[in-house]
Amino acid sequence: MQYYYQYEGNQDLDLQRLLIESFDNILVTDSKARIVLCSKNMVKALRLEGADLSGKTLHDLVAKGYYSKSTALECMKLKKQCSGIVHVAGTLNEKETVVFSTSTPIFDDKGELRYVITNSRNEAALEFYARELEAEKLNAAKYQDVSKYLSKLAGSSGEVVANSPSMQKVMKLCNLIAKADSVVLITGESGVGKEVVSRYIHDHSRRKDEVFMPVNCGAIPDELVEAELFGYTKGAFTGANPNGSAGLFELANKGTIFLDEIGELPSNMQSKLLRVIETGEIKRLGDTKYRKVDARIVAATNRNLEEMVKQGKFREDLFYRLNVIPIMISPLRERKEDIVQLAIMFLNRFNKKFGLEKRLSKSTLDNFLSYGWPGNIREMRNIIERHTIISDHDELDIRFDEKLDMIEQDSKNGVFSYPAVGSLPLKSAMDEFEKKYIDSALKECNGNITKAAEVLGIHRTHLYKKLKK
Repeated sequence: MQYYYQYEGNQDLDLQRLLIESFDNILVTDSKARIVLCSKNMVKALRLEGADLSGKTLHDLVAKGYYSKSTALECMKLKKQCSGIVHVAGTLNEKETVVFSTSTPIFDDKGELRYVITNSRNEAALEFYARELEAEKLNAAKYQDVSKYLSKLAGSSGEVVANSPSMQKVMKLCNLIAKADSVVLITGESGVGKEVVSRYIHDHSRRKDEVFMPVNCGAIPDELVEAELFGYTKGAFTGANPNGSAGLFELANKGTIFLDEIGELPSNMQSKLLRVIETGEIKRLGDTKYRKVDARIVAATNRNLEEMVKQGKFREDLFYRLNVIPIMISPLRERKEDIVQLAIMFLNRFNKKFGLEKRLSKSTLDNFLSYGWPGNIREMRNIIERHTIISDHDELDIRFDEKLDMIEQDSKNGVFSYPAVGSLPLKSAMDEFEKKYIDSALKECNGNITKAAEVLGIHRTHLYKKLKK
């Protein structure tokens, strides 16, 4: 079949120019993932304005954090058309976006991969997300069996280090409450290990052989929260599975559902969650009947819910129903006794993962003990993983001097100065310091939200929330 036609007068037609000017987002790469052509709208979609694409590969773009994954790289690997959701990193002025991307392989006469052409569209993202979600949940019983298996695998590495008095107190409480089914609310700074503790509670409960279902309430688009948690019926919304679908509460039946970042739950969903806690019943979106569910609820937050209640941002009745058994996890800087063992645990894990035999120098451990760990355990894990991979030496010598020097230099320039003692309340001074620290990280990462969140040791969703304040 002939897919294009030439008529008199179009012999000089510049197809490359047409692709570049196309309304569609088009990206063409060769068999080595090198960028051959990028349409103007694709440059805008991926926020590549000003980037030098000459000689660059898709691996370079992913490594620099422009977007989270590449359907083109998956297409090259599988040698077939691949589609998926791609998260495009935000900037100082723009939020993170999602696009629906499709990559198609082009082969030469010998069947060898020659090029990959990728098209993306923004408006299909949510609909595609919904379809993919429902495809995975089509058989709820089968999905639940797989979830049980995967949750056990994920929990197998969730070792809890509890040498410090505060963590010993936490673990003692966990052992007492594990056998009960009461609602638990875990609080603490981002990265302190709230999910690890919740898994410990599940693994030592009578539900240990059932599914552990972690849910990040802050990562689900507001318009999909109800469908995600409670499921939906046939035709409930555009893109919905024609057979309807079970929600995460149903899939967690007989097990434990972990609601992380509960403080980010939209206000309209707070009343519905309250009813679930009080009655043990859920109602699918678009349905008229209630369904019984038996899932233990463990919630977590790094926010002050009591303060949010006073501000009218969180329901008071829901707070008290969640706060039946409160557990507060101290930040790592207050758990000095845990630092060395945590560092050794992470190093052993990454040595095994990457087939290495790295070790930590004494000066590194001394630095770890004196460092403030604003990103807590998550920051430590990321730092050790990064240095395990990039270090040329068997002994890792990790220092924080460069960051300290940067702060001191910025302070001299009046960019990162500390307020005079007594000029501000402690809370206001800490908020000001945090704001300047985040601004500094964003500038160092050229406004790339994903990279800045990694440097700060927090989830990018949490960084977005802080930027909105």
